[in-house]
Amino acid sequence: MAPKGKELETALAQLHAALDCTRPDRVLALADELPPHLVERLGKPPGSPAGRAVWCHYARGIEATLDRNDGKSPPWTGWSQQMQAAKEEIAVADRLLETSVAPEPTEWANLAREAASLREHLHRRAGARHVAQQLLTARAGHSQWSPGTDGRALEHGREPTL
Repeated sequence: MAPKGKELETALAQLHAALDCTRPDRVLALADELPPHLVERLGKPPGSPAGRAVWCHYARGIEATLDRNDGKSPPWTGWSQQMQAAKEEIAVADRLLETSVAPEPTEWANLAREAASLREHLHRRAGARHVAQQLLTARAGHSQWSPGTDGRALEHGREPTL
């Protein structure tokens, strides 16, 4: 590689390192500024320290993408499964996770993982509740047979036995 190319490569590596080092502080500042590109994707940052930390975790990823793309964001196409999960995890952290102080940026990812685990647990419980409601609705209906919880049919009016 020519000396000029090597010099440019070194300068670019230093720039990326500087952006990586300053990103957590920039994200914390953005949480107070409410920039439209983050609010559109993640919603407003919650007031609780845990919710705010998870919001900052996801905002840091978005800002890293902007840093790598010269500040250009891919066009926002609206709803995505990934952003929906992030919003749900932020809400879970806001409502269910507790921390006494504002977590350090090094702890943001841990709280986000904990919120993701809780979100998955809540989705499984909601799914089980939905199935139970369908079973109860079928039992209360006019059909003579309903699917049993163990996969066998059960007679109308009789409890399942295992």
